[in-house]
Amino acid sequence: MKAILIIFSLLMSISYGSDYDLKRYKPNYITPFSYNSDKDEMEVVFQISLKKLVYKPVKDLGVYFGYSQKSFWQLYDKANSSPFRETNYNPEFFLNIDVRGKFDGFTDLIFGYEHESNGQTIEKSRSWNKEYVRAFWEKGNLKADLKVWARIPEREKRDENDTQGDDNPDIEKYYGNSELNLSYKYKNSQISLFLRNLESAMEDKSYIGREVTYNYDLGNGMDLVLKYFKGYGESLIDYNNEIEKYSIGFQVY
Repeated sequence: MKAILIIFSLLMSISYGSDYDLKRYKPNYITPFSYNSDKDEMEVVFQISLKKLVYKPVKDLGVYFGYSQKSFWQLYDKANSSPFRETNYNPEFFLNIDVRGKFDGFTDLIFGYEHESNGQTIEKSRSWNKEYVRAFWEKGNLKADLKVWARIPEREKRDENDTQGDDNPDIEKYYGNSELNLSYKYKNSQISLFLRNLESAMEDKSYIGREVTYNYDLGNGMDLVLKYFKGYGESLIDYNNEIEKYSIGFQVY
């Protein structure tokens, strides 16, 4: 639990002063109790995500570097010394254009490049690179975030020991090329629906990943968070496995 407190202390101390300070990016959260019903096991899942403005040539345009890391920690597996089962690393560069007032409801338009990998040995290695476009829209308490991407192709592996070839040639089958996040805030509560690979709904078998999240504002920049995930792509190591997971924890702002 000491490690959990350290992680939260770091996230809460991130500055919001200058435009060029480190800022929180994607949701920063920790779920000390994350139950995988398929494997009947409990683990700790946490995500740390930061961004930094690199260059701002004009008022409504900025170039950013972002970094996100999602870790799956088998804290309760004392027999095996509580190992980290998986960590997904996600650096990216993106151009953010502020379009508030220019298009009805739209706030930001982003063009980016990102890498995602798990840093594991050859047989468990997973990685891919993609270019993406992301659009943000809001009206009152309702917000929407749509992201579409194209994977940057990699060559096939020459053999199973080839470290440079494609680790996961079928990853688009399970992740698709799009994701949508909808959220609605009412008083101290917020409900969010995340959907990925919606295009697979038109195929014989659906590989949609969906997550429902409920946030309750506890004050002082912290929320109680409840999550339910069902589908594919919860982590890179399990990108082609269907998972059902229930989680409870905290999110910081």
